Amino acid sequence: MNHLAIVIALVGVIGIGAQWIAWRSGLPAIALMLVAGIIAAWSSQASCP
Repeated sequence: MNHLAIVIALVGVIGIGAQWIAWRSGLPAIALMLVAGIIAAWSSQASCP
């Protein structure tokens, strides 16, 4: 259960970070959210036993 809460919190933090970077850089937010989602999915798969 604790792992699930951490993953959910990290998804929120990564999403907010991607939105902020998109706003500051002028890049499309959807592109950064896609990259952030791929990285998050890859890292969560790597951490599962």
